[in-house]
Amino acid sequence: LGLPVGWRADRARRVGIVAGGVFLWSVMTALCGTAKSFAMLFAYRMGVGVGEATTQPAGYSMISDLFPPTKRGFALSIFNLGTAIGSGLALFAGAQVIHEVSKYEGRIDLPLVGEIFPWQLVFILLGLPGIPVAVWAATLREPRRMGALRMTRAEDGTLTARPVSVREFFDYVRAIGVPFAAAIICYALIAMGGYGNSAWLPSFFQRTHGLSVVEVGRWMGVLSVSFGVGGIVLSGYLSDWLIERGYARGRVVLLALSGIGAAPFMLGMATARDPHVALWLLGPAYVATALTSAAWAAVITEIVPNQMRGLAVAL
Repeated sequence: LGLPVGWRADRARRVGIVAGGVFLWSVMTALCGTAKSFAMLFAYRMGVGVGEATTQPAGYSMISDLFPPTKRGFALSIFNLGTAIGSGLALFAGAQVIHEVSKYEGRIDLPLVGEIFPWQLVFILLGLPGIPVAVWAATLREPRRMGALRMTRAEDGTLTARPVSVREFFDYVRAIGVPFAAAIICYALIAMGGYGNSAWLPSFFQRTHGLSVVEVGRWMGVLSVSFGVGGIVLSGYLSDWLIERGYARGRVVLLALSGIGAAPFMLGMATARDPHVALWLLGPAYVATALTSAAWAAVITEIVPNQMRGLAVAL
């Protein structure tokens, strides 16, 4: 549903889209803790994904209206800190919750929910706090759209942005061609590595180095919050710094350096015999991978006009 959400973000109030997305994924995360079958867990997890599909198209579009190009990279890096801090805290807090609930034998009986396994309690405890955040997000001010491609003049002379059709969007993308495709392919390849790491590193450290789930969660949480956050901030700062000094391709160069820079550290991590050496090699790998976050987002918001940014980010 990323594409329909992106299409809607180019036409509707983006604050409402973000607030609705946060509410949806928070509720769905909590519901994962109530699942009684694989099918229910699968459906709820899909709901989490639908909620998550809202923040980047709508968020990037709003930030591009609030900040000029020379400040946009750093602003987007602050926005993307949520990913590093949130995932890091989820790993760390999740490890702590798992440690505590593992003391329970058998199942836990909750009011209105019934009996659940201890691991399901983690979903409930980490999902419910997002609901008041969604309510707060709904009160934010909607920024005025800047630099619209199509304008409509009303009888009183007021100019308003006219929505761009999906066909016009793809005609525009086809016209800019290679830069747009290159940015998407670059980000997709780096994201593939990032999602692969998050899915398999905990199991890797358990099987290869004998660490417990709690140990891995604590270590990876700390590394994500520290090195991951540092890399994201560095991404925004460097991309703006290069643009301000007239190096037009600076953001794209950062994308290239991200993938190249992470490779040796990931290779060293995978082949290290000492678990602590392997974990510390993850730090600079996180920094290198994080260089994509703000640089890529700024590239996309600059390569397409305002009324196409939501759909472009979703694509």
